[in-house]
Amino acid sequence: MFNTTLIFIYYSIYYPIYFKLGVNKLNLLNRCINIIIFLLPSMVKRLLNSLNISLEYFYTQINFIQDKFLWIILFDIIIVTISVYISMIIHKNKTIMYE
Repeated sequence: MFNTTLIFIYYSIYYPIYFKLGVNKLNLLNRCINIIIFLLPSMVKRLLNSLNISLEYFYTQINFIQDKFLWIILFDIIIVTISVYISMIIHKNKTIMYE
């Protein structure tokens, strides 16, 4: 559930930027995001160690978040709906500019 929410948030931010800037300008951003995704597990583990947070406590917090399944799905739907609306406005304004 946590991964699904992160994916929804990522694409809710990504697509309006994609329609605004285009594919060519987003190549660098895509590369940076892929590197961050690749390095994220080790970064989280180091952060937890530096803050003296045990992995068990971290997992219990994630499980607590997953217990709120209905609210998380509602949040995801709202974010995606807002993103689609923003993307439609950006795309509509781009087509008007090129006519």
